[in-house]
Amino acid sequence: MKNTRLESKTMSAVYSCSAWAVVCLLMFMILAVTPPFQQIEKTTVGNHVMLVLFFAIAAIGVPAILIIMIGMAIFCVFLDRSSVGAKILWFLFFFFTGPLGSIVYFFGVYKKLAAAHQEGVNA
Repeated sequence: MKNTRLESKTMSAVYSCSAWAVVCLLMFMILAVTPPFQQIEKTTVGNHVMLVLFFAIAAIGVPAILIIMIGMAIFCVFLDRSSVGAKILWFLFFFFTGPLGSIVYFFGVYKKLAAAHQEGVNA
């Protein structure tokens, strides 16, 4: 089996880090609207801490969103062995859910296919 760049260990690690960075960004955004976070933001020091924390997470999360969305879309089109109908459903899921759909695809499809491909190459 030919080892493609998208299924390599390096790209798998990049996609994994990107997926987890996006998960952290989404969790921070969800927690930011809860009452404890809003109470922290009301204080002067808490507001500055939350701004620094948000920009730090966003600085990592925004490029991670682009990496995971583009990478999973390319993988789905060129290397996924699913039927055309399944690929169309995944693209609709990507389109309507944004980065969340790409993360679900990464954990649900990509990791399994990349691991199977790496085992086939190493064998």
